[in-house]
Amino acid sequence: MCVGCGAGRVRRQAAEESLTGGEADDDNAATCPPSAADGVHLVLGAPYIIPSEYAQFLQGVVRCVNPTETAWFICIDDYHAQPENSFRWDELECLSLAAAGGDESWVRSVREFWDTHLPYFVTVEQGYYSYNAVDLVDGSVVHGESPEFEEVTTVAESFFGFLDSIVSGRVVVSVS
Repeated sequence: MCVGCGAGRVRRQAAEESLTGGEADDDNAATCPPSAADGVHLVLGAPYIIPSEYAQFLQGVVRCVNPTETAWFICIDDYHAQPENSFRWDELECLSLAAAGGDESWVRSVREFWDTHLPYFVTVEQGYYSYNAVDLVDGSVVHGESPEFEEVTTVAESFFGFLDSIVSGRVVVSVS
């Protein structure tokens, strides 16, 4: 549950309740910033410009993670430089690049994919990485998993469409 600011969209709150089991624990699994700025404009360097729907979500949520910390939304602080021992927002791209080794064609295809996909939700619940990302070309939401992160399926036409799918039960975000 989103705790702290009292503002927010019904879709966002319902999706957060679905992710966190509808409970706010002592760690505040989903918390709101003290004051949500009007319009989050976050650029991670070309080509990463956060789509407006996701920016609206980000302006009201600081942290959104399940109780076992095996599924989480990537939030604003996660896009900033992180210590070496933490999960980076671009960790999945880094893993793919490491797997590509010195194969220039493979490296190029990995970079081309991640230049047009912005991950926003990650889970490790099944013992492997699974994620959702916004396709920066058409705004759709895609789902991928290891070991082939770049092989994706479209799960929603937009970020809010994805949240609506969670709320309606068409997409299940399983959490332990």
